[in-house]
Amino acid sequence: MITLAGITPHSPLLLPEVHSERISILEQTTRALDALSHSLYAAKIETIVLISEHPTRYKTSFSVNMHDPYTIDLREFGVPHCHHSYKPDLQLIDKLQRHLRREDQPFSLTTDTNLSFAAATPLHYLATPLKKVRIVPITYSELDVKAHFKFGQSLQDVLMQSDKRIAVIAAGDMSHTLSEDSPAAHHVSGEEYDTAMQHALVHGRPEDVLNFKQSMVTEAQETSYRPISILLGALDDMHYKAKVLSYEHPFGVGYLTAEIEIH
Repeated sequence: MITLAGITPHSPLLLPEVHSERISILEQTTRALDALSHSLYAAKIETIVLISEHPTRYKTSFSVNMHDPYTIDLREFGVPHCHHSYKPDLQLIDKLQRHLRREDQPFSLTTDTNLSFAAATPLHYLATPLKKVRIVPITYSELDVKAHFKFGQSLQDVLMQSDKRIAVIAAGDMSHTLSEDSPAAHHVSGEEYDTAMQHALVHGRPEDVLNFKQSMVTEAQETSYRPISILLGALDDMHYKAKVLSYEHPFGVGYLTAEIEIH
């Protein structure tokens, strides 16, 4: 069953192997990620379902990566050898893929050996301390947000029937247009998106997220909207409360860490 959920950044700046000199600037975020990790440990999480950007991504279908084991590839950041590896939850992946096909969801099963930085960052903080935890990497698509929410609802059908203690984590960064220091050009929609997302989460209004103006989302140049929409679908009709553990943007990109308690 889904025991806990959360939202994390996936910036490679949070990885010691990549930018150890910048982690101190992101102390608020790293402390929040450590707090979320402690919550997973206390909840005795056995499997992390990680919704993020993974190496294989399709425009018109979602995907689940099945490989044993998963390794991390950080070569694009000048780290030739990364020794972290994670084990899959093959049993849960099999149940998911069978159910998703029966539901006629746009879905593909992939077999990528390596996971990218977008998975490496949340796994470094959340999975590494849990010695026996298993991983289910799920990739979003380019379909509309309502398709992502519906996909999350289909995930819920399987996850809630499982006798395992499962954490669902949506990983992605918020707006990339928050200031003149941002990787993208500054745009007022950046702050608007980050504020609206936090408000919708804290006040339990997933319908607000589904009805965000597309222009605002596009102009914010985020990487979190679709992962969070899948997560909200997976929590649909459940009693939960979201708490923002941290939000900061020292480099012009919003980093949100949130914990979602299931009641």
